[in-house]
Amino acid sequence: MGEPKLVMSSTPVDISRIHDDEHQQLFKDMTTVLNRPSPKGVGACVGIAAPQIHHNKRVILVRVQDASDPNLEFPQTFMINPKITYRSLELFFFFFFFFFFFFFF
Repeated sequence: MGEPKLVMSSTPVDISRIHDDEHQQLFKDMTTVLNRPSPKGVGACVGIAAPQIHHNKRVILVRVQDASDPNLEFPQTFMINPKITYRSLELFFFFFFFFFFFFFF
């Protein structure tokens, strides 16, 4: 099912090393891919994970844009070693409907 590397556990990033050349290049590569113009008829990219560009690191880059005002864009944000934590079912449905409404209306 899909690319096997995308279902493997990624390696945590040593926070003390995020300023070294290897990680800075990774951040530049992720930013370049995220900001690449979208093919005609395809929506803009809103996020990318390091494994998607063949780096087995726990890093993601996200961009949020206000659907009601395309000119209002929030800064791109890197998340290093993010963790999904347990949330209640009520909170899940809140975010599900919030993002559904935010991105599709």
